[in-house]
Amino acid sequence: MKIAVASQNKKTLTGHAGKCTCFYLFTLDSKNSILSKELLELPPEKMLHNHFHGPNPEEHHPLFEMNFVITENMGMGFQNRMAAKGIKAVATAEKDIDTAVELLLKNELPLEEPHRHHHH
Repeated sequence: MKIAVASQNKKTLTGHAGKCTCFYLFTLDSKNSILSKELLELPPEKMLHNHFHGPNPEEHHPLFEMNFVITENMGMGFQNRMAAKGIKAVATAEKDIDTAVELLLKNELPLEEPHRHHHH
């Protein structure tokens, strides 16, 4: 299993994953033990918002390999686009990156509802 956690400041879990360029990527084994944690830093053109609204939204993206994306907040459009790729996007008020992953694995992560977001 693979989990991405949005962390624009590289210290805590942050919001708006669609415009985030920094994610911690966790790789787990079949027993949900963490095998690795690495930082993924995307160039601005690869932020998911730009990717989904760009000329090639079906092109491969490193986050499309994840099973979960955890963020502080997100819009319904982001959640739906990730679901279409087979990725469960969840939002939480938990700020600690490692704690959020641990709670997700125990099905104890406090979840926030996605907000409605409209582009102007």
